[in-house]
Amino acid sequence: MDTVYSQNPLRIVIGDDHAIVRAGLRGVLERDGRFAILADAEDGLKTIAATKQHQPDILIVDIAMPVITGLEVVEEICRWCPETKIVLMTGLQNPTIMKCAMASGAHGLLLKGDEIDRWPQLLCDIANGESRVSKSVKAVLEEPSIHDSLTRRERQILIGLIQGSNNGALAARLGISINTVNNHRTSLMQKLGVHSLAELMTLAARDGLLEIVDHTRTADKSNIV
Repeated sequence: MDTVYSQNPLRIVIGDDHAIVRAGLRGVLERDGRFAILADAEDGLKTIAATKQHQPDILIVDIAMPVITGLEVVEEICRWCPETKIVLMTGLQNPTIMKCAMASGAHGLLLKGDEIDRWPQLLCDIANGESRVSKSVKAVLEEPSIHDSLTRRERQILIGLIQGSNNGALAARLGISINTVNNHRTSLMQKLGVHSLAELMTLAARDGLLEIVDHTRTADKSNIV
């Protein structure tokens, strides 16, 4: 059942594949009194559907989601629900993953290991138009990474390539030409010092990026209509 508060509470949708995480976050935010939880979902597609249906003020979604990743969810919600602020959360303390997350278009990034009692104020700040990451996330983001030289678009294309998308699919998803995708692809591979998709995948595995994709593949996509 939807939760309703007076004095214009911030309307929230939660996406995470662990029921205990969804329940815990729901409990913390409902006890705070400034939030109304409209829906929660256990995979990426259901998260998109719930967000489109409810048009919340804030979407909180895990980066590593089944069916489609949290990063893909961000792309879709930016397109269909431009007024919704998106907060990514993760349990992966990896600078490369976090930098790709911040390049996705999200408005905030929180670590699951953070003190959850601090989340409500961070969410309020994000709703007011501020970009927010927790202190622990900020510390990880400051760690050097070979991916630091990549642009936001190059990081988006990097994630797409790791997920198995070809240039045509990436062009359609990002709303750019195939030639532009190819130029970004060439540029990012030069910056990363790789010469083939196989070398790129090896680098992605080393840097932990395949953790996101592998998590997505655990879902049975045959049931998706």
